[in-house]
Amino acid sequence: YQVSAIVKDNPVNSSLQFNMLVPMAARIAYRQGDINNWGNASYRTFVKVYPKTNISTFIQKATALSQQISARTNFSLALQPLSELHFDGKSSDPQFRRGSHTAVFVFSVLAILLLITASINYVNLTIAKADARTREISIRKILGGNCMQLFFQFLTESFLLCLIALFISFIIMWLTLPAFDSLTETDFQLSFSSKILWSVLCGTLFFSTLLTGIFPALSMSFFKPLNYLHGYSILKFKNALLRKGLVVFQFVIGVVFIIGAIVIFRQMQLAQTSSAQYNRAQVISFELPSQLLQKMDYDQQKINMFSQTFKNELKNNSYIQNIAIASNSVEGSMNSKGIKNWYWNGMDTSSKASVSYMSVEPETKNIFNLQLKEGRWFRNDNSDKKNFILNETAVKELGIQQPVIGQPFANKGEGAGQIIAVIKDYNFNSLYNKIDPLVISANDDDLKFDFFIKVVPGNIPKAMNAIAATWKKLIPDAPFDYQFMNEAFDNLYKADLKISKLILLFSCISIIISSMGLFGLAAFIAEQKRKEIGIRKVMGATVAQITTMLSKDFLRLVLLAVVIASPIAYWLMNKWLENFTYRINITGWILLAAGITAVLIALFTVSFQAIKAAVANPVESLRSE
Repeated sequence: YQVSAIVKDNPVNSSLQFNMLVPMAARIAYRQGDINNWGNASYRTFVKVYPKTNISTFIQKATALSQQISARTNFSLALQPLSELHFDGKSSDPQFRRGSHTAVFVFSVLAILLLITASINYVNLTIAKADARTREISIRKILGGNCMQLFFQFLTESFLLCLIALFISFIIMWLTLPAFDSLTETDFQLSFSSKILWSVLCGTLFFSTLLTGIFPALSMSFFKPLNYLHGYSILKFKNALLRKGLVVFQFVIGVVFIIGAIVIFRQMQLAQTSSAQYNRAQVISFELPSQLLQKMDYDQQKINMFSQTFKNELKNNSYIQNIAIASNSVEGSMNSKGIKNWYWNGMDTSSKASVSYMSVEPETKNIFNLQLKEGRWFRNDNSDKKNFILNETAVKELGIQQPVIGQPFANKGEGAGQIIAVIKDYNFNSLYNKIDPLVISANDDDLKFDFFIKVVPGNIPKAMNAIAATWKKLIPDAPFDYQFMNEAFDNLYKADLKISKLILLFSCISIIISSMGLFGLAAFIAEQKRKEIGIRKVMGATVAQITTMLSKDFLRLVLLAVVIASPIAYWLMNKWLENFTYRINITGWILLAAGITAVLIALFTVSFQAIKAAVANPVESLRSE
């Protein structure tokens, strides 16, 4: 082959990603068997139809044609609009990069909530410091300034402040983008020519200006000195009451974030421990490449003989503890056979259950330590060639009669066998899916080309060198593609792990912003009560009493926020957990832990200012009296 052209990279958010393009004829020449195999589903077909085409009719005709060409096929075709491909979360096809509508919506909402939280701080402090501008506003009104002029003045001040903040935010975003890409395993790019980027920036500027500017501008421009002295704003709410409401709202958001982070962390912990029934540590997996299987015409005997040759080459290596070959992995995608392929006493032929099936070597137990509930594992000879091991779900859902051990069980067409053991259930897919019935055999006649190698602890680099050398010797024309079983398992929950990290990050930012607002308000209240604190100290009040006096109101607000946030967070996280078949329960201690965390953060924030005010010399605050 030779390079005939260079094409521009597709956008990073495109579902269609590739390193190179080759003519279809080149692949067909390389995989001759594919073109005549109607059961091969390795190819993705894109169909451009004429406008106003009846898609249902087209699908029916295409399906009928495929079944007419090959009587052996029994499948139906389906089409999906290209515009729906990116957010199709139900498809597991690895050839297309997927996005998540839910993730986009959730993080958009979280971003808006953070922006609202920060804006509340500005509004709170602006209202709190309105006294400082009373004289300015009065003089402007006496000199002829009208309400609209003052309104636009304060709105302009908010706009300029938001513009400066946006500029600083953009610099921070640009500097931290590599770290964010590393955290989320993405490749976001900031392009000044991007219309989407400028739309988001301008929209954020406009939104934040409205949030931070409208209410203070209304309060001050329509301000009347007499009403202000009575403690009312333009909306006839007590200013103090409004500030307290905004503090509660801030901490409601913060507590929801904290509860969300705890729940997601606990659910991911459940995922990690759910497959504790087998050991993935120090296990390397790989499969024989398709080009090798193609050269052998998928001949079962040739492939199994080659697999044994490969195994024997590695068997005596001191860095390798054990080797086993199987028809597929013990987790992830498994072969599936309907119950019509099986036979057992009392079977219900009307059932539509799907049975997951794998064929293994006896050494598999020593590698994964699958836990037996009853019975024995396969012997290291051919005596168990027709026998089977079932998981607990298979025994239950297939209605296997008691006692289970010794019951007849067979793969139709391969002779009678029996059940010799039951293994404990483990999640070989993910917590999103229920555990399916699983049947395991040790049939030597099954096609096996998935390798599992248990490495002696502390010797992974040396073992990898030995495996790679054997691969190069026996399969020189194909790259060595492998994975660690731990990594393969983590891939099942990669998206959830990324979301949990981002939720934790959002929680930290939200709490920091809320604490900053609380810190500013506490400083303002302490300044307002400076003379009162001085008098109390002169009259004998202790530092602890003054600190308690200044802190208790804020702590009440935070406790109220916890009470409001707990049912909201409980409902939201229950909705998220509904995606999992196996899930944790949101217990009271989770809500309590989040509440205690918020209270401690608030207490630390407020106490700093309260203690500072309490230990101040009363002479400084009372000298003017």
